[in-house]
Amino acid sequence: MVFNRLFLATLTMALVSVSGTYGQEWTRRIDMSPSGGNTQQLHLLRFDSASNITSNQAAKAMGGMFTGLEAKGSYRITLSREFVDMASGDGLIVGATLATIGTFGLYALVGGPIARERYRLTVRIEIKDLNGRLVHNVTKSDVFTYSVRMTSFGSSRISNAKISWMSTRFSGLLSQARNAINSEAHAINSRLRPAQSSVEVAVGQLFPELSAHIPRNLPVAVLEITGVDQAGRALVLNALESRFGNAGFTVLNRSNLTPIFLERLNQARQGGVDPNTSFQIGHEIGARVGIKAEYWVENNQRQLRVRATDVQTLQVYGSASVTF
Repeated sequence: MVFNRLFLATLTMALVSVSGTYGQEWTRRIDMSPSGGNTQQLHLLRFDSASNITSNQAAKAMGGMFTGLEAKGSYRITLSREFVDMASGDGLIVGATLATIGTFGLYALVGGPIARERYRLTVRIEIKDLNGRLVHNVTKSDVFTYSVRMTSFGSSRISNAKISWMSTRFSGLLSQARNAINSEAHAINSRLRPAQSSVEVAVGQLFPELSAHIPRNLPVAVLEITGVDQAGRALVLNALESRFGNAGFTVLNRSNLTPIFLERLNQARQGGVDPNTSFQIGHEIGARVGIKAEYWVENNQRQLRVRATDVQTLQVYGSASVTF
């Protein structure tokens, strides 16, 4: 009892909070290898950078869900740990976290007995659509007991062992969460609004106003799309080219341009030139009408604004915008 009182008094100095996020420096030890299941059913999801693991780890963890192209939505993986209690002999401390875990190791006494720490480890995977609405989430959590012989103070060896121990348990929970998502893949996909369709609908809504005064015999090129990410810009580009082509316009793109002209067009699209230069490039490749679009998100709503301009005279044929 004398030892337990001393242990309790000493350990209490290091106990200050109840939970923590599983840090980047710990996740490198987690086994991210997929273990069965058809994750390819969710192949149009992108990784949410707000997660607390790296995109490379997320790609491995979800086994093919991470593509970053033509995303229907995004997923986030969050790992967390919570200290439950600690027992040494007949001493018990409940509801606190070792502030020094992972840095100073266990606050211990030389030659002490076995200490048993219990942690609740949690893995949460959230899937959201392009508007940020939560479509599906899976949480796997369990309480694990970690035993350590208290033979040193501030031992990095004990700390490293604990890190590896936690990483192994997190790997198991992650596998459970991944398999749970696989089993619901069809239902999840049915709730994710296809990004391609929503952008095409938006372009269809603004197209009549945009194209009303453009002569059908003038070649068209989409010169520039700004805003959002590469995947979003690709969706807008494909929707605009498809809409103009279906309306009977000659659209200049990779299907009918020489490699040199295509390289010049891509240079304009990447936004590395000023507006006048992009129109000059449009003229060089044989376009008469240059299309420029802005695509961004504001107040959780997507905004698309498109303008059609004569690349030679700079006459504006039409301009239209839509919120969706």
